[in-house]
Amino acid sequence: MAPRTPATAAVFQDGQKLAYGVVINMSVTGACIVTDRRLVEGHDMTLKLSLYKQAELFEIPARIVWVRKGGAQELGFEGLQLHGVKFTESSATLKARLHTVLGGDGFVDVFTPSTELDVLQSELAVELKNLGAKMNQTTGAES
Repeated sequence: MAPRTPATAAVFQDGQKLAYGVVINMSVTGACIVTDRRLVEGHDMTLKLSLYKQAELFEIPARIVWVRKGGAQELGFEGLQLHGVKFTESSATLKARLHTVLGGDGFVDVFTPSTELDVLQSELAVELKNLGAKMNQTTGAES
């Protein structure tokens, strides 16, 4: 799920602020955050998230599971550091709160593969068939 409005993350380790960034997607198990500072894979930390329509900071322990530099394919994040984090607390209370936040109007599904991809694939197949027929007419080839 992607935040509908900017969601920010402050990254703390042992009470010290390490970085400040933006949440670009989040689920009940983890998130992807973008910072201008590279954090160390495997390190445990605490995220303090500022989320849409949430009066209080959402504080959650997490572990950095991957790190990579943003490339041209991540529009707006080229040269920045992308971090995949896994939430390390799995209490029922925290999961319920995450479900509530993610299910609200502050987050949106950016891609639903089972429907959007199927529609796109069907439309593309029709267009390719039409293009093939036109090319055959132009060149005099048979199908």
